[in-house]
Amino acid sequence: MFAVEPLWRMLEGQVIRDQYHLQQLLGAGTYGGVFRTDEVVRDTCLRSLATKLISLQNPDQIAAQLQELQVALNLDHPNLLRCYGAGEAVLRENAFLYLLMELAEGTLQRYLTEQKTLSPEELAPIVRDVAAGLACLHGSQQLHLDIKPANILKVGDAKGTAKAARWKIGDYGLVRSLNPSYSHDVTRGSYGTPLYVPPESYQGILSPAWDIWSLGIMAVILLTGQYPIRYQTEAELSDKIRTGQFDNMQWDSFPPLWQTLIRGCLQVNRGDRWTAEQVLEALSPQSLKTSLRAFTTIIEELGEGISLELIQLPAGKFMMGAPDNNDPDAREDEKPQHLVMVKAFAIGKYPITQAQYEAIVGQNPSRFKGWLKKGNPKYPVENVSWDNAKDFCEKLSRKTGKKYRLPSEAEWEYACKADTITRYYFGNDADQLKDYAWYDKNSYGKTHPVGDKQPNGWALYDMYGNIWEWCEDTWHKNYQGAPDDGTPWIDNNETRVLRGGCWFSEFSYCRPSSRMVWSRDWYDKFIKGCQGFRVVVSL
Repeated sequence: MFAVEPLWRMLEGQVIRDQYHLQQLLGAGTYGGVFRTDEVVRDTCLRSLATKLISLQNPDQIAAQLQELQVALNLDHPNLLRCYGAGEAVLRENAFLYLLMELAEGTLQRYLTEQKTLSPEELAPIVRDVAAGLACLHGSQQLHLDIKPANILKVGDAKGTAKAARWKIGDYGLVRSLNPSYSHDVTRGSYGTPLYVPPESYQGILSPAWDIWSLGIMAVILLTGQYPIRYQTEAELSDKIRTGQFDNMQWDSFPPLWQTLIRGCLQVNRGDRWTAEQVLEALSPQSLKTSLRAFTTIIEELGEGISLELIQLPAGKFMMGAPDNNDPDAREDEKPQHLVMVKAFAIGKYPITQAQYEAIVGQNPSRFKGWLKKGNPKYPVENVSWDNAKDFCEKLSRKTGKKYRLPSEAEWEYACKADTITRYYFGNDADQLKDYAWYDKNSYGKTHPVGDKQPNGWALYDMYGNIWEWCEDTWHKNYQGAPDDGTPWIDNNETRVLRGGCWFSEFSYCRPSSRMVWSRDWYDKFIKGCQGFRVVVSL
């Protein structure tokens, strides 16, 4: 850029069509330059614009350059840089195509240079704006293929933080139209910027998922100031991109919402990657309200390097149970939906693991003793009756001096829903469940280490699938007469309640309001390895 910049500076002061006065060079490359431009009529400056000049010195590029102008002029969305006109001009005896655009205050790259990193609050409106622009492009079967901070522009009169600005996608030089009959195209050419291209780029596959990967990489860089992959050569970079080897990324440092969103954008399999609409849904006002809540972690040391993490949840109210109208899988035992007030409590970040259970009880009843075979201490304990779970709570209480117990049904559902009102805590689309749970479609007939799937908005993992979780309550066939203060509903019934589904459950059981009845002293003799639990403590 710097080697060619003096050539472009020679064009400062030139005039196009006796109306557009090129003022300051804003940026330049080998075949293009962008100028701040005054639109002048009868010696009066009507407005300031940006003019992109594209050199016609390379005949092989003319078709692509004309396509860029055509695409730019036909885009109309608040988060896509607006273009006013185009044409051809001769300046200083050189031929150029020109594109008249709205003038931006600067690029996101320049903002990042000044700020180094952005807070989650500052990042949210930027990613939301870019996703909105991508949703428009993808809806018209067009791909940008070069989403990066240098191509995201701040427009408007915002003079404060990035949070207050409107951000727009610019630079349409690589935009590619898809055949509307197909979900992707294959090309022999190269597209994009190497640091931002997805795994399938090395196979020449173009699809909307390409832009979503780039958006995820950009979000990581904006949050951390670092690229998520360590590499020394281009070959090493490509190998790690192909396999999604993010060896320079600390997932736990991201707030729960951003951890979920970034994982969704950076799925190696493009078919599993989020869409622009899913990114927008995740950044809805309700989701942001949840994600910005501060969570405090309690850590109990159990000995021999084994610890127990709990998340402190505030008091609140929520609608418990399933509604009558928008969940086709809801059963009568999940109704009627009713308002419940819950006091503050802390709940296990994960289900109790085999290592934790053995540290407290001295034995491991699990069918899937994965942590013993593979050295992974994070497999959930299972083959546990309700009485076994209560015994664990009593022994843990004696060890810590705190009153640990099983959650009430209300507390479990409150924690699972995490301030959401959708069918699942991640939205309404059951196809996304594979990103949050181990269930019959992806578990391969066994449990898996806790924490391997995405958390809910309150940083709680495995609330769906993996193992059913015992609650304190006795079983009732519906919620007629249920308490509304979050306390367990207990009578002389010997059957107890399980929540959340397990590794062999179908998706309809992995919902926040789904319930299962079981005898308190009996685990499954036919399909072993499905009952476990997590603990809570009142605050």
